[in-house]
Amino acid sequence: MNSHLPKLKKSIVFVGMMGCGKTTVARGIAKEFDVPYVDTDRIVEDSEGLTVAEIFSAFGEPYFRAREAEAIRQCLEGGPSSIATGGGTYLNVDSRKLIDRLAISFWLEANVDVIWNRVKQKPTRPLLATANPYETIVGLLRKRTPVYRLAQIRICSEETALKSETVRKAVRALIEADAELGIFHHENHDNDTTG
Repeated sequence: MNSHLPKLKKSIVFVGMMGCGKTTVARGIAKEFDVPYVDTDRIVEDSEGLTVAEIFSAFGEPYFRAREAEAIRQCLEGGPSSIATGGGTYLNVDSRKLIDRLAISFWLEANVDVIWNRVKQKPTRPLLATANPYETIVGLLRKRTPVYRLAQIRICSEETALKSETVRKAVRALIEADAELGIFHHENHDNDTTG
C-alpha cells in the first residue's frame, strides 16, 4: 500500500467494455489502497463450475447476468474492495443501482480500436463469437456508452499508456472525486462524534 494514500471507505467498481483494462486497473487499485481485488466473472465461474463462455452457451446471457448480479451483491456486502466486472454488468439496472448506492462506479473508457487490439487474440469472449467481431464491438460500444456515461468517475484507457500510468491516473481521479463522492475515510471528520 502507498502509505501516503487515504483509506477507502467504499468499494470501487470498474465498469466498461471488454478489453478496456478493468482487471489490470482494479488489481492496481487494490494494491495501492491495500484492499482485496475481486473479479465478478471469477466468482460466477467458481460458483457455477463453468467458464463464462460455457455459461453463455449452456444457459444464455440472462442467466449469466442474474448470477453476476448476485456476485456484485455478495462483493458489496463485505468491506471496501476493488472490483473488476464484466462488460455488461453495469447495463443491468439492478446491479447499476446497487453499485451506485453502495460503491463508486468507475468507467474505463476506451475507443473501438484500443478494445479491438486488446481482444482480437482472445477467442474466449462469448459476445465476439460472430462473423464480424470488430463490427460487433462497434455495435456494443454504441449501445453501451450512454449507460457507461452514468458512472460516477471516468478516465480514458489509452493504447499507448503503460499499465502503471493508467493505475496512477485512476488513483488521481479517485482523490479528485473524494470531496463530492465521499470515497475515503478522513480521521478528523469520520471520527467526530460531537455532532
